[in-house]
Amino acid sequence: MALLHIPLNQIEEQHILELVATRAPETNIIEYKRETYGNSLRDDLEFLADVSSLANTSGGDLIIGIAATQGIPEAPVPFTGDVDGEINRLESRARAGLQPRISLESRAVPVQGGHILVLRVARSYNPPHRIIRENSNRFWARSTAGKYEPNVDQLRELFTLAPRIADQTREFRTNRLIRIASGDAPVTLMHKDVLVLHVVPFSAFD
Repeated sequence: MALLHIPLNQIEEQHILELVATRAPETNIIEYKRETYGNSLRDDLEFLADVSSLANTSGGDLIIGIAATQGIPEAPVPFTGDVDGEINRLESRARAGLQPRISLESRAVPVQGGHILVLRVARSYNPPHRIIRENSNRFWARSTAGKYEPNVDQLRELFTLAPRIADQTREFRTNRLIRIASGDAPVTLMHKDVLVLHVVPFSAFD
């Protein structure tokens, strides 16, 4: 079980409690943190590694405020501080510490005793994202076992993803235009002159 199928603004306390009740384990798309990240450099680098590993792989949710043992959630530990200030702090760190920047959305879910912070990281189609904080220059990816540093072959795959998708999209568009011009369209066109609009999701070529 994960939360990615639920729009971020619709996540409520019951969804958080279901994660705990069903003992939904950490995977490549979900990670639990008992407490929010501190202010030290080590904490900052850990946060950036967690976020970038999600962006560089499949995207996912970083959930702050759930105690877990070996990746299995045990109980909510609600955040009781200034949620708006904390979300702004984390989002600012992500913007300043990663290159290229990533798409990050956040929600403070009200629960008994405080809030659970859900940081949703979108799957990136412009990877890899590296940590630039203190010239770290490190790359991270993610598997079901947690985050890891990709090897040379895996990095090469990440670097070539965006150009490969762009080439495949252009090829798809060209082939479709040729078929339409030759009369091979899904429906019979009434006029010779047409306006063609292609909507192509990146995931179609992933």
